[in-house]
Amino acid sequence: GVWTALGIMMALEARHRTGEGAFVDMSMYDCMAAHMTSTMPFYQATGAAAGRERGNMLSAQLALRAKDGWVVLAGAGGPEKWKDLWRLMGREDLIEDERYLGVGVSGDFYMNSFVPALEGWTLERTKAEVTSQLIEIGYSMGIVQDTADLDNCPHLEARGMFINGGNNLGGIFRTVNTPIKIAGAAATPNIQPPFLGANNEEILCSIGGVSKEDLELMQADGVV
Repeated sequence: GVWTALGIMMALEARHRTGEGAFVDMSMYDCMAAHMTSTMPFYQATGAAAGRERGNMLSAQLALRAKDGWVVLAGAGGPEKWKDLWRLMGREDLIEDERYLGVGVSGDFYMNSFVPALEGWTLERTKAEVTSQLIEIGYSMGIVQDTADLDNCPHLEARGMFINGGNNLGGIFRTVNTPIKIAGAAATPNIQPPFLGANNEEILCSIGGVSKEDLELMQADGVV
């Protein structure tokens, strides 16, 4: 929402300047990737994908291990949804225990019984297989991606979500781009961070109200 609001403001400002409106192209996936401003450069610099932590209680989002990674299960709802899940997994025997239907689940039971029962099935299948089968019975599913997955995501690459940043001092590194895309707007050039004083004239002689002559005197006196 914040990114979309910012994109709308940018489009309105562009219309004010040019007299032409624009379509604001926003993707939730792009926005999520844009928030990886620390972990993505870390992965690029070190090759180490950031880790994760498991919750210790049942919640609306349940992370489960699959054969090739992790998936997130959401939308469990009431007992009937859990019954459908246990039937799919061939564990009808668990339906008689209401704790396996999400009723009165303690942290100890959750970690030592509930999750292992689920993962007894998910660990035998790939992330794609688990996701596909649970979607078919009404669950909202997502495949967990780490920074390595995101960096190699063809969708994000096609959306222009990666740029090379940095400067000649610290070196060039690959990082995430802004998710805001406005129709008709030229891609913003990747400008390197300025050196100390590089924009003195641009800033002081515009919003600072300083004349070029005064700036030259200030520079001669070592003020700036």
